[in-house]
Amino acid sequence: MANTRRIASWRLLFIVLGSLMAFVSAYLYIQSYISNARNPNYFPISKEIQAQLEEHVKFKGMQSSFSSSEPNKQAVVIGRTATDVAIVDAWLKRVGYSTVDFDLYRSYSDSILEDLSDRGDIVAMHIMEEKKLAVGDIDGAKKYAEKGIIYGSLRAIKSMADYNEPTLSLPDNTVEEAKPALIEALAYHSLIGVRGDPHDALLFKSTLIEMFNKAYNVTNALSTDDEKKINERTKELYDKYQAERLKLGLGDFDNDPPQEVKDFNGG
Repeated sequence: MANTRRIASWRLLFIVLGSLMAFVSAYLYIQSYISNARNPNYFPISKEIQAQLEEHVKFKGMQSSFSSSEPNKQAVVIGRTATDVAIVDAWLKRVGYSTVDFDLYRSYSDSILEDLSDRGDIVAMHIMEEKKLAVGDIDGAKKYAEKGIIYGSLRAIKSMADYNEPTLSLPDNTVEEAKPALIEALAYHSLIGVRGDPHDALLFKSTLIEMFNKAYNVTNALSTDDEKKINERTKELYDKYQAERLKLGLGDFDNDPPQEVKDFNGG
């Protein structure tokens, strides 16, 4: 009886820790964008989009707050088995969404990080990108972001979208002058969807489009031709990074996440 209770306790602890790990990794990924939206120097987004972002954070958390005295009920509330949690957590790490190892990697020297990066470690690439940004080396940061994309990071695609989006706080150019940057940023967001995360791709595309429309005081800055350009550019980007993967012997991108991840991301 005592052994059975200990096993049940360990299983429960695994579920709790797994849920919290998945929540933290996804939360930090989305929260950075929400923080920008709340920044008074950042162009405001609508309450509807803000609510979507907030709800996305809650959804990614997999409802990890529950009572520890009812294990059977907990499984229903979470809606995930320990195996589900492990599969989702592995995917979050594989595509760069998980930040659980970031603090450890920040303690490494640049030479160690560069060596790990050369071996295909996307966490090392993210931290090197972060270090380059800290000293204002945008080109250096982009280099590591693009390397991350080649090695399968969706976080890195989001970074490239951010680097390319137009300035919206105090725009000093016309809609048509700013539109190429908007199209480029949206193409990178679309690439996230092609690579297996359409939920985040749509959410961030909608947010950027609305912010752009408000910044330039237009109803809809994108024409049918612009949408076509975005789709064409998305394909160009995919083909570009796929070709780089093949040169390195990495094979084709895996754009089909496990069903557990699809459920986690809203189906």
